[in-house]
Amino acid sequence: MADPGSAEYLECLSAEGRNWGDHLQVEAAVQLTSWLDLPSMKAHYFEQGLLEGVSWQARVGRQFAGPAHHSLELNPGPAA
Repeated sequence: MADPGSAEYLECLSAEGRNWGDHLQVEAAVQLTSWLDLPSMKAHYFEQGLLEGVSWQARVGRQFAGPAHHSLELNPGPAA
């Protein structure tokens, strides 16, 4: 990790500020309530969640002959 007083650290800090500042402007403009409200994030999320080309929602419906009334979705984070 860079020294908190270094130019490298300050540049990283500034970049994060711009990143989150831009994100907040997007949220404010369209009244988003979840990160899945962002079309690109939602598309990526559902693409990554496919099991043999089938969404987990469809798989649950097939497995249990109907939609799940309750479910828990685990997210281990990004793949390495």
